[in-house]
Amino acid sequence: MSYDIEFNLGVRQLIEFTLESGDIDQRYKSSVRALEGTKIHQKLQKNFSKNENYISEERIETFEVVDGMKFKISGRVDGIWKEEEGIVIEEIKSTKSDLDEIDEKYNLHHWAQVKMYGYMYSKENKLDNIKIKLLYVNVETEETKSFLREYRFEKLKKFCDELLSKYAIWAKKIHKYKSIRDESLRNLDFIYPKYRKGQRNLMVGVYRSIEQKKNILVEAPTGIGKTISTLFPAIKSLSTMKLDKVFYVTAKGIVRKVAEDTLNELFDSGSRVKFLTLTAKDKVCINEETICNPEKCKYAKGHYDRVGEAREDILEHNFAITREKIVEYALKYNVCPFELQLDISLWVDIIIGDYNYIFDPKAYLRRFFEDDERQYVFLVDEVHNLIERSRNMYSFDIKKTSILEVRRVIGKYNKRVYSKISKLNEKMLEFRRELQEEDSLEKIIEVDIEALYYDFFNITIALDKWLQENRINKDYNIVLDFYFKCHDYLRLYEYFDDTYVSRVELEEKNELIYHCQCLDTSKILERMYERACSSVLFSATLKPMRYYKNLLGLNDGLHMQLDSPFDRENINVHVVNSISTYYKERRYYYSEVAKLINDMCKDSMGNYLVFLPSFEYIDELEAYLGKISHDIVIQNRGMKEDERAVFIESFKKINEERGKLGLAVIGGLFSEGVDFRGEELIGVMVVGVGMPKITYERNVLKEYYEEQYGAGFDYAYIYPGMNKVLQAGGRLIRTETDKGDLYLVDKRYGRVKYYDLLPKHWK
Repeated sequence: MSYDIEFNLGVRQLIEFTLESGDIDQRYKSSVRALEGTKIHQKLQKNFSKNENYISEERIETFEVVDGMKFKISGRVDGIWKEEEGIVIEEIKSTKSDLDEIDEKYNLHHWAQVKMYGYMYSKENKLDNIKIKLLYVNVETEETKSFLREYRFEKLKKFCDELLSKYAIWAKKIHKYKSIRDESLRNLDFIYPKYRKGQRNLMVGVYRSIEQKKNILVEAPTGIGKTISTLFPAIKSLSTMKLDKVFYVTAKGIVRKVAEDTLNELFDSGSRVKFLTLTAKDKVCINEETICNPEKCKYAKGHYDRVGEAREDILEHNFAITREKIVEYALKYNVCPFELQLDISLWVDIIIGDYNYIFDPKAYLRRFFEDDERQYVFLVDEVHNLIERSRNMYSFDIKKTSILEVRRVIGKYNKRVYSKISKLNEKMLEFRRELQEEDSLEKIIEVDIEALYYDFFNITIALDKWLQENRINKDYNIVLDFYFKCHDYLRLYEYFDDTYVSRVELEEKNELIYHCQCLDTSKILERMYERACSSVLFSATLKPMRYYKNLLGLNDGLHMQLDSPFDRENINVHVVNSISTYYKERRYYYSEVAKLINDMCKDSMGNYLVFLPSFEYIDELEAYLGKISHDIVIQNRGMKEDERAVFIESFKKINEERGKLGLAVIGGLFSEGVDFRGEELIGVMVVGVGMPKITYERNVLKEYYEEQYGAGFDYAYIYPGMNKVLQAGGRLIRTETDKGDLYLVDKRYGRVKYYDLLPKHWK
């Protein structure tokens, strides 16, 4: 008898799904397993391996048929002992708890996990009975405590069948949905009557890269329709290539909204693909304050007792699961919206979210990437942002004032922890003394990247127990935040290599800061792409391509560069290279820039947007503008979401008698990810070349890039700056019918190096 239905399941996934119950309590969960658990496991396993009868990290799998469904279940056994008395399957669990507090009923999930391994091994090796062992190890003392049980094969099989029978009820519903989805995708045609210029080539390139399990970097200028052109072949691949999931990630929320709208259009055309937009915890939380513990949050109390019903309801009745839907069902079932969306993420076809969910070591979705057999596709939009974002993800800094604050707080409760934090503070004082001895204008000294490792390590170990025992302490959150800061450093420690530098810097108000700067994440990103069978990375502006391939870790990947689909006659480009925006010279040209803006606005009462080098430049320029025929709207520092919306909305209301003049910062909120169509914008002026501010940190990058690529200044300053220019200028022409004037204002546009970086349709 053959079974067509097959589900791939990890042992942990099966147990968590079928045995979930209880509260959410995230006041503090020991991170020791993540930090030191692997090390203590390896140390024990290394010692055990001296015994020729011991096998460690054995991958194991089984195929089971339950209720007419076939399951492939896989996992990894910590240890197998082949003793004369029989086989012992061992599961090692690291803990910070006192071993005297641990008994056989300490964690039923642990027993369920090792029982499944016992069953799978017994079946594979045709054993009538087997022993299973839970071994707990305290990471501080390295003391161990174990519990041993013996089971008949029939009893373990019954346990496995009971779990799978419970899971099968859900699996049948998922299978039914996927059958409907696959049928809809087989019949799904492209949703528009014709392709734009370059669009079909883009879709074919994306589909083939997924088919060949390769990575591809694509420059797809505005107007090609890169969102639909990447999503359409990706969702078709869900069926044809049996993909498990597609991740659509980007840096900006407004771009995620475009992906949602595109998937809704596909639904209207017949697609039955389910998607979820992941929202950050603080933005989806229903409470006024985000406190994830059952004593303070009614949604955390008993969450796991109710989440199954909520999950089933929302998935059965929705294909588009946005923040609003998550909140609606969270209120209906009295569950945590953040945890509900994470639960649902396992069952949808497409996840839309921030770069963090794939690339950030602190925030990536571990539940998906611990199984190397899954088939995922990454669609990475606006990928030019990933270079800077990933450098920040893998860098670290800590202020001396935060060390003093937590030392003051903890001193009231625990002298042992106080002394360990004091040692860290003493190291910072030593750095300050070195700085004072240095005759340096920057007030910066370079230090050993591992100089503070043992301080951070000892503090996390010491705080671990305190945090478990003091959950209702009024200063709890201050201590917890500091703990996580130390933990961030230790998490990054495994990445430290010659692409890292560390320094101590004396900043304003005598603030001392320790920095760990990641200069190049290309090798790290390469490892991240391995989590997917194919990664499609794309943006409207990727010039020069070699720069992006190098820094995004895609030298071995495919690439594609497409031309703009718009008529060259739709854009009238004015290059003004008589004006300087160099910092030391710019004040001499404010009046000329103001006159240029006035002259531009005299041509029409339409809307114009001027991008300027900085907020300081905007402040200075305002005084020179004088009376102007347009209403002026200005981007301010630290604009909130509602203020951003007002700025954008002011351009949407067309006033034929009095146009709008917007003043914004190059590389800021409004220079990318914002659509102004038709009469909403008829002219854009970019003043400057987007050059990043010259800093010590940026110059360190320049030196590194010079050594690596022989183009330090270009890589550190020119290319990232000009990308901001291209993005800002790209706000002007968004559709086939848009027309307008683009002004590029800076003497450097007269130089070949800068001019060559402009798109062909701007020349």
